[in-house]
Amino acid sequence: MSLLSSLNTSFCKRFKSSQSQHVGTPPNCFKSLKETAWNLLEDAVSGTSSSPARYVNFATVDPITNIPEARIVAIQNIKNDTSSIDFYADKTSAKMRSLKAQNSAAITVWDPSQFIQARLSVQVEILNNDLPEVREVWETLPSRIKLCYGSSPSPGSHIEHAASFEKKANFDDFAILRCHVLQMDLIYLDPTDRFNDRRALLVKNGEDWDGSWLAP
Repeated sequence: MSLLSSLNTSFCKRFKSSQSQHVGTPPNCFKSLKETAWNLLEDAVSGTSSSPARYVNFATVDPITNIPEARIVAIQNIKNDTSSIDFYADKTSAKMRSLKAQNSAAITVWDPSQFIQARLSVQVEILNNDLPEVREVWETLPSRIKLCYGSSPSPGSHIEHAASFEKKANFDDFAILRCHVLQMDLIYLDPTDRFNDRRALLVKNGEDWDGSWLAP
């Protein structure tokens, strides 16, 4: 039985879901902390939420310089059953070149309202436009969003003047990045009492998560 499955029940009863938490009450079981962080992500794509978790930091490593590169991306879909998170990407962008060389990446989420930070280590699967799923997503995008995919020259290219570029929707440049979460480093920072800070590392183990406490 994994560590996550054998949590102390007296603690977990106090935190059956993230809804039971409030500022000043530290999460004392892995399940509570994990559910709170995952609920933040689900709220971010609910369509009715203005959660700051919608926009996250996505970091890769440049294959030529070996220097980390981070950017803000919008979460588009999340699947709890497979522990995966979807982003959209321009296939000609620098992050795509990085991911083709090394498909490991990191996602950082911070929600100031719940004082939760989540650092996710992920393995990225690139879904290209030859898949029906990708075509279906493309057809649902507003015209102004489609213009994000098809820049000429490609994103990050040097240009002569500030406006020396064109935007034209191009399905051939569209891809979905499906990020499979391998581990989560979660931290709760109590705004009034540092002794209530909590930090845990959760590692995916099949259908379960193994957890261990870390010093916050």
